[in-house]
Amino acid sequence: MKSDIIKNLIKKEEKKGVKELRVGGYGKQKPRSLGFNGNRKTFTPDLVALYEDRRDLFSVENKVVKSNIKDLIAKWILFGLEARKHGGRLYVVVPEKDRKKCEEIIEQKQLSAELITV
Repeated sequence: MKSDIIKNLIKKEEKKGVKELRVGGYGKQKPRSLGFNGNRKTFTPDLVALYEDRRDLFSVENKVVKSNIKDLIAKWILFGLEARKHGGRLYVVVPEKDRKKCEEIIEQKQLSAELITV
């Protein structure tokens, strides 16, 4: 399922005139992992779309469960900061059933992320 979502995102970004796409596999350059200073844990965006004037990051979440909320928040904060640093946006892709939960997290934590439901 995740690979199908990524394929669809690639098609949509190519239609927008993306300069370069970074995604693991698919014959593309892999996105680099990101982490906080002093922390060994790193996160890798599922897709990075590079345009002339911005860099958008995409995080595809198959399911959002209580046990991994802390990691998701840390990942979304990190990806949001990285996207903003390059004039872009973070897009979080989640199943429709997790939309409300994710909207609440994004609002409560004041994350700069746009939610896409599938």
